[in-house]
Amino acid sequence: MPIIIIALLLFGGLIFSMPLLLVLRYRAGTMRRRGRKWAATVNLVSLLISAVLFLWVAAMTTIWIPQAFRYSLAGLAGGCLLGLLGLAVTRWEPTPQGLYFTPNRGLVLLITLAVTARLLYGLWRIWHAWRAAEPNDSWLAAAGIAGSMAVGAIVIGYYFTYSAGVRWRLRSYHRSGVGPARLARMVLIGFCFAAFSCELGGDFPTEEQMKARLRAGMTVDEVVAIFGQPRTGVPRNPGAARLLYVSPIGTRSVRTEGYVGFEVQLMDGKVQSWRTLTGIPSYAPVTMPREMKWQGYALIAVFIGGIIYGLYRAFRRGLSEEQLLLKAYQDRYIPTLPMEFRFINNDTTLQEVFDRAGPPARERKFPIDPKLVTSGYGYAEGPLGLPAIVLIEYDLPYHAVVALLPEFPFQPENRIRAAFYRRPLPDEEL
Repeated sequence: MPIIIIALLLFGGLIFSMPLLLVLRYRAGTMRRRGRKWAATVNLVSLLISAVLFLWVAAMTTIWIPQAFRYSLAGLAGGCLLGLLGLAVTRWEPTPQGLYFTPNRGLVLLITLAVTARLLYGLWRIWHAWRAAEPNDSWLAAAGIAGSMAVGAIVIGYYFTYSAGVRWRLRSYHRSGVGPARLARMVLIGFCFAAFSCELGGDFPTEEQMKARLRAGMTVDEVVAIFGQPRTGVPRNPGAARLLYVSPIGTRSVRTEGYVGFEVQLMDGKVQSWRTLTGIPSYAPVTMPREMKWQGYALIAVFIGGIIYGLYRAFRRGLSEEQLLLKAYQDRYIPTLPMEFRFINNDTTLQEVFDRAGPPARERKFPIDPKLVTSGYGYAEGPLGLPAIVLIEYDLPYHAVVALLPEFPFQPENRIRAAFYRRPLPDEEL
């Protein structure tokens, strides 16, 4: 008895502490952090092992829970696509001290809320299936565990892909300073969210739907295409046969005798007749409890808002900082700079900037795409012998930076060809 009480207290404490744990998970997932190769490698290897073990457990679980492996595999694929979207909308900040990155808050919040909603729905499904289960039936198969495993696979797939992307960016940053971000930005976003509710499209047909769709003379393949795989399997031999369709245990919620499924009689592969199966409790389509409907509407609103916000951020931050620098250099573009630098234009020389703004914080060589070298652009020799242009950088408060790109040969008497302004970070991202 004391052990049961302790277990109940621990379970209740976990449930009541869930809001705090979710807040902490959200804050940790949206912090600005410095990328470190060893940490990214450890995360990538550990998540790879987790994904392999998860799929192995899902394959074993299929013995008791049908389609658990298929749902988990679909969830893992959806999580990988969601990870690509996360990499596309992440804020990357190359600095002389290292590569900093800030995950997108909207996407992290969306994943956190989706996992929370699925956990609550999964608990309700387990409770509902356990109540409706008969002595000889397995309530596990009707408890929606396959859908919960799909959501867990989405989380693993997302963080695995994101860790792989961070590791790749760090490798590109340390190798050449240029990380060409050619990642997919809108790859089947709807598929990612469809994985959260992958069992919604498989509702068992009602008695009215069954009678409306069945007709004499239908072939076996036509019946299977409409109602799915029967419990008896698909007969292929000539002669008499039958197809048996029985509703899942968790959907039998009516405490009176009624419809629970149907049986189709076949002769030489064609429908001859059918009959309704009855039992207690009887079948009723599974619906969300009335007290939880508002949460479903809120979740749908969050999904739609997250998709729109993700698309907006993907377009807005589609180009990495390195690409923006190169684009500015090609287009001779000078944006609106802070007040003390607004005297700079394409006719201003680098020496004039030194005279009015003082010496820069640093001067560094920025590697460029070798394709630009063949387009008539002058360049200096950078790290590892790669072609590079010179960046003159001024540090401003709150990690803001003004970077000036002079013309070749990058001497004080040369004019400013382009400029780049990295805006200050919000206080919570410092």
